[in-house]
Amino acid sequence: MRGICLIYSSFWVIFLSFYSMKILATVIIKTLIIISSKMYVYLFYIFFFVISILLLLFYNFAFHKDVDKYQIKNIVSEELNTGDIILIDFQNINNFFITTLFKENFMHPAIVLKEGKDTYVLDYIANKGLMKRTLAEWLAYNNESIFSINKLSCSQEDREKLTNNLENLYQFYKPKLSGPSGFDLSWRRFWWPRKEYYKPYNFRNMVCLELMVYFLMEAGVVKKNRSVESFLPRDFEKMQGFSLNDNFSFKDTYLVNSLIF
Repeated sequence: MRGICLIYSSFWVIFLSFYSMKILATVIIKTLIIISSKMYVYLFYIFFFVISILLLLFYNFAFHKDVDKYQIKNIVSEELNTGDIILIDFQNINNFFITTLFKENFMHPAIVLKEGKDTYVLDYIANKGLMKRTLAEWLAYNNESIFSINKLSCSQEDREKLTNNLENLYQFYKPKLSGPSGFDLSWRRFWWPRKEYYKPYNFRNMVCLELMVYFLMEAGVVKKNRSVESFLPRDFEKMQGFSLNDNFSFKDTYLVNSLIF
């Protein structure tokens, strides 16, 4: 009798197991059918989003990305001096996407530093950190880029002080900085920047633009009336977005055709 009950119980266990599997399979199949029926809707949304971005890029590139307003000039390397600002437009897809999306002509600022007869360029590069390269080395690295130069005007005494200040800033921060970390959540500061100036406390999250602005402030060229994250690349064009200290001015801005040594 016990054996018959055991067989009967086993039969119902097996039956219910198969029945449950059948129900589960039916649910999965119906779910897949529903998802597949909506897949075309999702694909349409994705297609619409991509087309919208492409149209926006085309519009911004055609009507807002404009470097024709600058005088094109061949620059002799000896003409460059401490405090001159170089603005770079890298010719790669990443730079094209970002600058066009945000209506910028340039993306990367750098500062000229002249020590005696030697001319260097200070800039902040991903995976390389804070760099001080000779003008020839810098040009070899950026030989496929478009760049402009903002010429700084000041007295020789102020220029010498500026050279010392920039060199001290470079020596102090060079060991501390390994390069911009790249896009992360901290970039939300660019959408909601603090208006008032404050000394940055997390230099490792800085991007190239912020560090160059900070150097210009600390070196005494630019007034500390805004936070470093509130500046954009367009503020460097003719330095129109900056409030300069009285003994400094930027008068000439050129789009460089070639740099002659």
